[in-house]
Parts: sequence; structure tokens; C-alpha cells
Amino acid sequence: KTDRGTVEVIAPNAERYLERKEVAVSPIESSTDHLNLVFPEVKSVSPVVEKAINKTIKKYVSKVQNDVQKLNDAESTKTNVIMYYDVKTDANGIFSVLIHTYTVRDGDANGVNFVKGFTFNTTTGRQLSLYDLGGLSKQELINAVNNNQTVKDAIGGDVTFDTMPKEFYTTDDYSVVMILQQDVHTIHSAGTVYVPVGNLRDRQNDIIK
Repeated sequence: KTDRGTVEVIAPNAERYLERKEVAVSPIESSTDHLNLVFPEVKSVSPVVEKAINKTIKKYVSKVQNDVQKLNDAESTKTNVIMYYDVKTDANGIFSVLIHTYTVRDGDANGVNFVKGFTFNTTTGRQLSLYDLGGLSKQELINAVNNNQTVKDAIGGDVTFDTMPKEFYTTDDYSVVMILQQDVHTIHSAGTVYVPVGNLRDRQNDIIK
């Protein structure tokens, strides 16, 4: 009777849990007329996490591809796109990656680079917003720019924002870096400018929630 009533409890494998804190990343290439795309695909021990992250990234890539194809169908001067990615962190439960899209029209000497930032919780697969990481006001971003001489030199003077920049990435210690887009927040010659704003997560939401 005692044996029949016993329920065996198996402790979770600690190493298996730690594996879920990171994802494996490999490049996916897709080349068509006027488009040369390289974007990341992740592998995770959790199928749910893997599916969620890849679905979000592929949705963005498909939108870029469809928008350019529609534009080229409608205009004689074609738009060319080169896409590549840059992993910023894959540790401590966070996967943060930048997808760069360089767009240039036939005959133009220079194009424009746009940087899309994706940050995911690798134990759930959920994409994290700036609010999840603590939030940032426009004035706080301006203060961060004004307190960073390297950023000020890159921008070429004082900066104001008509709209709050949306793109960012995180580092291993959850510090946030905001992205100022070329021809949107900066002059063309400044290119893309990155503004470190520090660790924001203790001010509001814990990142694990």
C-alpha cells in the first residue's frame, strides 16, 4: 500500500534550465532581384520560444521584402536592399539582435541605412519593449545625448526629437542603447548613432515578468 501511494518527484535538470537562457543563431539567406537578405534564425531547447522568436523576425523580413517588391513593380527606377544582422547579446535570458537594412536606388551614389532592434526574453520567447526594460522619456534621452560627447560629436550639435526613437538593443547586463536613425534623427553624414542610456529596468518592471 505504501509503495502504491508513493509519487516519484524528479528534480529539474539545472543544466537544462541554463541552456534555455541562450539560443543558437544561424544565418538565413534569401536573394531575389534587387534584394540580398541575410537574417537570423534561432534554435532553442523550447519549441515555443523558437517559434515565437522566428515568427517575429520573419514577419519583419517579409514586410521589408514585400514593400520593396511593390515599390519596384510601380516604379522604373528600382530600389535595392541589402540586409544583414548583428547579435548584440545572447545571455542572461536575453537575446538582442539588430537587423540592418541598407536601401539604395539605381543610379544613386549613396543609400540609407535603417536599423531594426529586436530584444527577446529567451525563457518565454516574448519580445520586450522599452517599457519592459524600465521605460525612457524624451527628455531623459536628450540628457543622455547631451552628457555623451562622443554622441554629440557624431550628431554635430544639439539634438531635439519630434518623435521618440523606437529602436533599441540591450547588452549582457540589461543596459539599453537607443538607436538614432540616419536621415530621421540625424543628418545623413552622421549615419546611425547609438546612445547608451544605462540600466532602466529597476525603475519599473522586472525584465523577467
